[in-house]
Amino acid sequence: MDDLPFFRPDDFRLLFLDIDGVLNSTKTAVAYGCLPWPSSVIEGNRAEPADPPVEDVEAFDDVSVRLIERLCEKTDTHIVLSSTWRSGLNVEEVRAMLGYIGLSSERVIGRTGPSLPGHGRGWEIEQFLIGLERDTKYLVESGLIVPGLYGKSLEPRSYVIVDDDDDMLESQVKNFVQVNWDEGLSFADVLKAGQILTMKDFMRYNLV
Repeated sequence: MDDLPFFRPDDFRLLFLDIDGVLNSTKTAVAYGCLPWPSSVIEGNRAEPADPPVEDVEAFDDVSVRLIERLCEKTDTHIVLSSTWRSGLNVEEVRAMLGYIGLSSERVIGRTGPSLPGHGRGWEIEQFLIGLERDTKYLVESGLIVPGLYGKSLEPRSYVIVDDDDDMLESQVKNFVQVNWDEGLSFADVLKAGQILTMKDFMRYNLV
């Protein structure tokens, strides 16, 4: 799969990534005087990504972005965007946006589906995982995963959810790293995520 050079369908890990409170925070908002935000232009009934795809990109915490990138590289993990930043974007637009932020677009495989009233982030993630296992055709046709995964039945070796919200399912607690919104992603958060992904002790030297 040319668009996913590192992806192995029979052996892969996933990181469900939130953005606000993880790659930016109260700390960065105060320091920079703003929060980054996805930019878009209205085309008919749809909000199309603008160029550049993110406003105030310099207000991201560059260390947090680099730590996520490093974690994915060292654990051979791929990213699924679960943040509200996914709204209105297909997977190729998500890949372009995360690449602009500083993450490797080659490690971005998709985004969770649309938000529904009465359902939290954990339910959205669960539905994505069910779709991977049962019906990637639907996910591809809905613009939620890269086309190269069409028609496959996929189950990750492990997955981790990195988010500042706590609306996860009880079954996901062991896969969840809750980040402090005020501070953003910490080094301890990254080590915990690495331990969940690799299912073994994960130390700072594992990121070198």
